[in-house]
Order: sequence, then C-alpha cells, then structure tokens
Amino acid sequence: MDEFAPDTIYCNFQIGEPLMRALASHNASGTVVGPEGAVRDAFVVFVSTESDGDDDEEEFSVSTGITGADGSFSCPLRDGTYWMIVFRPGYLPQYFGGVADWQSADTITVSGTDITDLDVTLQRASSDMGPYSVNGVVYSSIDSVFVEMRGVPVYLTDPTTDDIKYAGISIHDGTYEIPNVAEGVYRLIADRPLYEPQGEWDIITPSDGAEHDIYLQRTSAGIEEHAKLPVAVKILGARPNPFNSSTAIDFVVPAAGEVKLEIFDFALDKLFETTQDFPKGEELMFQWDGKNADGEYPANGIYLYRITLPDGAELWGKFAFMQ
Repeated sequence: MDEFAPDTIYCNFQIGEPLMRALASHNASGTVVGPEGAVRDAFVVFVSTESDGDDDEEEFSVSTGITGADGSFSCPLRDGTYWMIVFRPGYLPQYFGGVADWQSADTITVSGTDITDLDVTLQRASSDMGPYSVNGVVYSSIDSVFVEMRGVPVYLTDPTTDDIKYAGISIHDGTYEIPNVAEGVYRLIADRPLYEPQGEWDIITPSDGAEHDIYLQRTSAGIEEHAKLPVAVKILGARPNPFNSSTAIDFVVPAAGEVKLEIFDFALDKLFETTQDFPKGEELMFQWDGKNADGEYPANGIYLYRITLPDGAELWGKFAFMQ
C-alpha cells in the first residue's frame, strides 16, 4: 500500500470547471512517473499566462486533471499559453521544464492542436512523517475583494535552507490541508504564477493547531497583463441572470464596427446569432428573447454567450434560463 495515499480532502478536488471544459478546443496529455514507476492520483494543474478579465473570479484561467492508475492524464485547454505543475502528496512538486518554481519553468503553448507527451518525473519528499496537519484557505486580492483560489500548491519549507519539506494543494473552495507534518518550525508559502504574498511568508509551528490562511496579490507582471485587457471585458454582463423570458447583455466596444452575438448550450450547439454595427466607447446592449432560431424556448439550464468584437477578439460569458 502507498504510504502517501491522499486523504479524503484530496479526493474531493474538483477536476476543472464546466465552463473551461465546454469551451476547451484541445486536450493536453502525458504521464507522471516516480522512482517506483507510474504515479497515480497526482494533480496536474495548467494556469494561463494571460488574464481572462473576470473581476468576480480568479483572473488567470485554471484547468486541472488527475492521473490514473497508469500515471496518465488528460486536461481540456483552450488555445493559449500555460504553466503546468504536477503535485502529489509525498512527492516534491514539479513544474514543466524540471524546476520547482514558476519563474524558471517552461511554458506550454496550445494552438490549433492537441498537446501530447507532457511527461513529468517526480521525486519523493524526504521529510519524516508526523502527527500534525496544517490547513487554511488560499485567498487572492482582486480589486480589494478576497477570492478563494483553487489549484494552488502550498508548501512547508525549511526557514534556513528553503528546502520543501511538506506540500498540499488548495481545492475548489480554496481550502488546503498538509497532513502528516512533524514537529518543527516551517515557512508557509503558496506558489501560484503571477501572484506573490501580501507581506512576508508566515513562519509557523504545526503543533499550535491554528488555521493558517494565505493571502496573495498579483505581481507587477500580473497587473500589467490585466491592464492590457480591452474595456469591454471588464463590464460584460447579462441582466437579469437567471432570466425566464428575455435578457440584456451589456458591453462596451473598444473600437467602432460590426459586433456579433452568439448563444450556445453547454454542448456548444448554437441556438441564436445576430450581428450589429456599434459606435466606439458607449455602453451598448444586445437583447435576446430567449428563443432559438426556430422560435422555441430552450430547456432550463446554463447557456454560454460569445461576443466577437470588430478586431476579432472573443468575449465569453454565461447565464441561466429558468421557466
């Protein structure tokens, strides 16, 4: 039996978001191995290098997967550039490129095709097993609002040498747990691309039994990525949401020209499409009466909308139809 088998908290990790999977056009796949062969139940996390501009959620898209009994994994990804990190309790975390930190890691670019052979080798952690657990929540600060962050590796390191001794990962609600920690003093850090701590990393003693929340903020590079976004991304929204007869989608176009609205179900089957010419810089609106091309109302559920701007940029959103 594997002495590092994950606790229940790891088994509850949500593998990606429905929206990411629905919009993903490609898959990234590979195999994770360790000194004894294939590593099962390892978390594989892809973090986009570019902000998606959603001020209400994490701004850098995340897609996650978990390895099977043969160590293989497959994650849904949209076109873009990503950091990839592989994590498993009892092993040292590994970024793609054979390093332990995102600043030195290689990135992966997905463009028009699936990515295969993303093979990673993990090394066992050398720390002693102990009776303590360290837990808390990982938060990010986005425009002065604290948001729980999922898929963030959390480490206990030696305060003197910075060697990683124990590791955990935050799950869908931002909570993390690092089990089987020995008595001692550790530095608690979280490693998420384009984020840094608010202040200094905490020095903790696991035996104190306290919860240890972690607060992150965007680095200057992350802020620059956010500033590159067109104005339309920041105010895009539908009202009312949910709706039962019609809804309005508000936006601002950064340049005058033809703008297209498309409505999809979660299988990406198109229900509705319209195109209009809009002026620049004004708050504008698409109105949808909730009916498909045949004049029928769809089933209750979550639907996606895509606005294509004059420069070809695509803005995605979602709303709920309830009758």
